[in-house]
Amino acid sequence: AALEVDVSLPDLADCYKLTASQIRGIAREAGYISRTEQRTITKEELLAIINRDARERIGSLATHIPVRYTWEDLEIEETERKRLRLACDRFRMRNRIDDKYGLMKKNAYGNGVSILLYGPPGTGKTMTAQVVAREVSLPLYRIDVSQIFSKYVGETQKNLSTIFDEAAKTNVILFFDEADALFSKRTEIKDSNDRYANAETAFLLQKVEEYSGMTILATNLFQNFDRAYVRRITYTIKLDNPDATVRRRLWESVLPKEIRF
Repeated sequence: AALEVDVSLPDLADCYKLTASQIRGIAREAGYISRTEQRTITKEELLAIINRDARERIGSLATHIPVRYTWEDLEIEETERKRLRLACDRFRMRNRIDDKYGLMKKNAYGNGVSILLYGPPGTGKTMTAQVVAREVSLPLYRIDVSQIFSKYVGETQKNLSTIFDEAAKTNVILFFDEADALFSKRTEIKDSNDRYANAETAFLLQKVEEYSGMTILATNLFQNFDRAYVRRITYTIKLDNPDATVRRRLWESVLPKEIRF
């Protein structure tokens, strides 16, 4: 298939874990479109072909978030921006580095990347997750916490296992919004319910660490996060409320140019 210049096959190879038969099927479909319509295939079209399986497999477990924002739309502190880019670069390069140096041979966990976005409401956590998804060319899926946790013993862990298993097969970013509900400070064990709640949280963190893809957590209540859990997340990104200068730039970016200030 003839591809647009913005399609980077090395990046796709780094970010997507596909079988040989899947790659052949994707190439066959892209080639058919290119030949019959006599045009090149855009990056968005190629990603739509690649991610069709994801929508079918994980669509009932999570909500797909369309990616609309770029780095230019993101107004955050420069140090946080650099850390966020570092997280994307680490994710892209993780397989190449492992192949070259064999780091995973002695690693008890997966080689995925987890990111915690924290800050007051309205500071752009979902937007930031979209920017990351665009950067690494993977679909973003929001996990509905209310659909995961169950009052029945064992059901929550079963739901979590299903989500992460399907995500591993479909190459998606898992986005846990309001993650403080999942990783809040461990309660003092007074009864079996407390012990069960702590066990569920520990199990979720274990799945995040074992996942070879990317997981993004977002919270408005960073102070409620258990610090023991925070230390096991790869990157933490702080998003502050914008000052007057940044707010003006935001208004200028979203309002039509015909409107005068």
